[in-house]
Amino acid sequence: MDARESKRFKLSQEDTDNEIDNIPVDPKPRPVKSNRSKRRSGESSSVSKRMKSLIAASSTPVEGECGIMEKLCLTNFMCHKKLEVELGQNVNLILGLNGSGKSAIMSAIYVGLGGRAMCTNRGSSIKTFIQKGQSYAQVEITLKNTGDDSYQPDRFGRSIHVIRRITPDGASSYRIQDHNKKTLATTKDELNSILEQFSIQIENPISMLNQDTSRSFLASNNPGNMYKLFMKATHLEQMCQDYDHIDQALAKLKYVIAAKSNSTAEMEHEIKNLENIYKGMGRIISLEAKLSSKYREQAWALVKEKENLLVPIEHKIKKCEKALEKCDKEIDSATISLNQHSKSFDKTKEEYEAIGNQAKDVHSECSNANSLITAAKQCRNELGLQLKAIQQNIASCKKECSFFEKKIKELKERAKKDLTPVWEERKREEDELSTNKNNVEQKLLKIEEEIKQNQSLSSKLNSRFEGFRNKLSNNDHTIVETKNRIERLLRSQSNELSLYGEYMPALMEKIRTNSSSFSRTPKGPIGSFLAVKDRKWALGVEAGIGGLMKSFIVDNLNDRVLLNRLMKEVCRDRPPPIVSTQFSGRPYDISRFKARSEFPTIFDMITCPDIDVMNYLIDTAQIESTILIEQHDRARSVMWKNAPANCSTAYTIAGDEIQRKGSAFSNREKKVKYLEEDVSTSIDAYRRELKSLQVEREKLSEVYEACKSELNRVNTGQNDLHSQSRKLNTTKRTLERQIEDLIAKTNEEQKQQEEIEPFENALQESKHKEEQHQLQIRDTAQSLKTAENEMEDKINAKKQVDERLEVLKEEMDSFKKKLIDIDNLKDDVKTHIELYREKREKFENIIRGEAANCEKFRDEAEQLASEALRNCGERIDTESNSATLESVIKQTKKAIQLQQESQIMSREECTQKLTKRIEEYKVHKDTMKVMSRLFNKLSVALAIRMKKHEELQDMMIIRASHYFQQHLSKRNYSGRIRFDPKSETLNLEVTTNRQNKRGTHNTCTLSGGERSYTTVCFIMSLWEAMESPFRCLDEFDVFMDMVNRAISIDLMMNTAAEFPDRQFIFFTPLDMTSYINSNVDVKILRLSQPERSNTS
Repeated sequence: MDARESKRFKLSQEDTDNEIDNIPVDPKPRPVKSNRSKRRSGESSSVSKRMKSLIAASSTPVEGECGIMEKLCLTNFMCHKKLEVELGQNVNLILGLNGSGKSAIMSAIYVGLGGRAMCTNRGSSIKTFIQKGQSYAQVEITLKNTGDDSYQPDRFGRSIHVIRRITPDGASSYRIQDHNKKTLATTKDELNSILEQFSIQIENPISMLNQDTSRSFLASNNPGNMYKLFMKATHLEQMCQDYDHIDQALAKLKYVIAAKSNSTAEMEHEIKNLENIYKGMGRIISLEAKLSSKYREQAWALVKEKENLLVPIEHKIKKCEKALEKCDKEIDSATISLNQHSKSFDKTKEEYEAIGNQAKDVHSECSNANSLITAAKQCRNELGLQLKAIQQNIASCKKECSFFEKKIKELKERAKKDLTPVWEERKREEDELSTNKNNVEQKLLKIEEEIKQNQSLSSKLNSRFEGFRNKLSNNDHTIVETKNRIERLLRSQSNELSLYGEYMPALMEKIRTNSSSFSRTPKGPIGSFLAVKDRKWALGVEAGIGGLMKSFIVDNLNDRVLLNRLMKEVCRDRPPPIVSTQFSGRPYDISRFKARSEFPTIFDMITCPDIDVMNYLIDTAQIESTILIEQHDRARSVMWKNAPANCSTAYTIAGDEIQRKGSAFSNREKKVKYLEEDVSTSIDAYRRELKSLQVEREKLSEVYEACKSELNRVNTGQNDLHSQSRKLNTTKRTLERQIEDLIAKTNEEQKQQEEIEPFENALQESKHKEEQHQLQIRDTAQSLKTAENEMEDKINAKKQVDERLEVLKEEMDSFKKKLIDIDNLKDDVKTHIELYREKREKFENIIRGEAANCEKFRDEAEQLASEALRNCGERIDTESNSATLESVIKQTKKAIQLQQESQIMSREECTQKLTKRIEEYKVHKDTMKVMSRLFNKLSVALAIRMKKHEELQDMMIIRASHYFQQHLSKRNYSGRIRFDPKSETLNLEVTTNRQNKRGTHNTCTLSGGERSYTTVCFIMSLWEAMESPFRCLDEFDVFMDMVNRAISIDLMMNTAAEFPDRQFIFFTPLDMTSYINSNVDVKILRLSQPERSNTS
């Protein structure tokens, strides 16, 4: 039973004495979508990936479910001026930084589909969503309307457009259009029918989880709030409300039954009245006279009421006419004032324009003066630069003369000395140093050769040393492994199950002891059910089945929980895996999926007496499509060039794995673990192998120590040679520097033996240049002084022009202010005129409307007076109103009728009527009995429904807990959901890897990323219990670390891949493109940081 399938009861309507009104009697279920309600409640958590891939391969592309959003258009909505979003039918990622408008899109979906503003947590009224400065906001959502569950496809077509327009006064309107944009409905009731047909749950927090709800959900961790969230998401809360409604209806039915009991006395009283029908004959004439008088009085009362209606209308018309005369006077007075202001404005404007023309002329003079000043400044600056350049040239000439004089003096002093003996002494010293350098180089060459020889020998010794060390390590590992296998085989002589672990016999004993607690006895370990047809393939078969050899299978979730508890009691280490798979007892038909090959498959090579175990291996290990090939090279050739049909993997006789395209993985296990046939023979073989391994280890240890000693000796000699080499290189560099210094000194002294004449010529030339520059500086200084005087004259002239211009500007400002004041007065007068014209028009409209009403009431009053005069005679003054007189007339007519009945009815007719009333009394009593029986039946039915509701609640919490555990296991977490309907609390208990030693904890002890991941798992487990064509999550991952975020996104992407007909919309400020699964249809929308006043 689905949470949406809550049923309502309605009783057939019966109108008896106006006391029964829409009492619910018949169960009438809500419309339920047949395709969506087909969910396997007992779906196994261990559905094999192989079967999923086979189903996916044979299926056709899935079309999106009806009700998904195809397009979203926002106009003036929050930060979006204009935004159009084309949505994909499966996964939609809306990415953008904070403030880019992601949550605005989420709020638009709420509001556009009829949601309340409070649900968005963005405001208390929908008018707050209108963009500042705009007069309206609009949201348009296009819903898909194809498929078996479409809503009135003949009327709306393949899509439905829902448009909601919001105005600043807080009101909103709806337009529901077909696929051609033709409006077919404008009521919210039509929208609610569409949402109910598509199972769109706007106010379900799991279907539409915004960031505020998610943040408060993470922060509060309140068990009561968690319980309310679960009940609302699964519609169990709605079912409880429905049952309360039914209970109230039953209470109302009980009240009606009690009321009918009271009406029985009234029927008995009526019967007694019929027996007294012959009484009271003399009052008929007086009652008829009274009735005639009241008719005349009522006719003239109606005329008086109509005439009274004319008085306030005529008074209102006179008051409006007086106001109209006042408006005309105000308009005439304001018009005269406006004409005067217009004339003053024109005159002032002419004066202002005349002064403006003068200002233009002065401004032109000012511009010319500025140009002259600029030219004068430029001339002065150029002369200043010239003067500065000449001064720099003079300083340069003086510096050159000083240098040449100093150089000539030095050359003259050095020419007096003889440096030949010094140069010869340096030459001998240079030759001696060169000889020492050559000797050092010879020694270096010899040492480098020895270093190369030692490096070659060291490399060889290192290679041998590493080889011996690896062999010794592998030998030790093999010895330990062989000893363990011998111990395991010795234990298996007394019990074969010891091969699968020390705890296995005790575990099997526990299972046998508690067999009555299981619905179906668990089967395992799987390897104990298997036997190999050909002994040589034992290692290859074990490698192909892998870790499943120690696993157990159970029939259902309850058996899995019980077996897991038994394992924890006996297993100290990690317990073997448990897989839930239904025990059908029927073998799979693998003819379509078996590998087409000349080589045998694992399925062909093993025997298994249990059909469910073999089906499990087909689902999980794909034994029907895994082939066995003896030689490794042959296997790689077959899988690389021409892999057989339906075959994805091959195993060799040594257990090596070869996949398609030749990818190979060697098997670490060299011996068979579980599929041993003769245990005694295997123990003897392992003991002989252990003895040979120990002898081999002693030999390897001797060779290893010898190699290690030789390697240390070579490394020590190598270090000595490197030390000598470094010292000789230092000596060589010292000798080279000394030789270079001697050569540089000799070259410098020889270069300085040159003639003095070129320096003397250069000295004379520099002095001549200095004299010429002195002449130029006098001329330039005189020109600069003249230019400065001219510039000062022009600046003074411009000041005079500026003063004239300033005076004109002040006059213009004065006139401009006067123009503005006059213009403001004109605007005030115009506003005044317009205001009184509007008032005049308003009063005219009131007069016309009231005059029409007055004329209408006057005609009606005259017509009523004419009829009253014609029918009733002269006018009668009365204080009673027509309604009171009508009541008196009815009472009088009823009294006359009763008296007439009592007068004209014979005894036989009275007897017949009395008999009829008695029969009606009996029918009334029978009806009460039927209603009482119906009340009892409905009470029993409600009790049954309440019991079924409790069973449904238990089933849904088990289902949610199962999916919660399954999602947590993707992160190697474990946990459960604790649900207590009595205290109305729900707690999430989660154990992470770092908490394994401390037991189970609630979410308060988790980190932010772990708590966010737990929240995602809880939300996705609730998704399994709800029906909606789309789900929206806003900023669900902002508190996660990278690991939890990647796993959560991968989990949601896998869920989206499993439901390709559903739509998932994720809002996040973080980039999710690197986590996208290639098997999922993903559409990405990136929002840029918007400018609030511009288009989005």
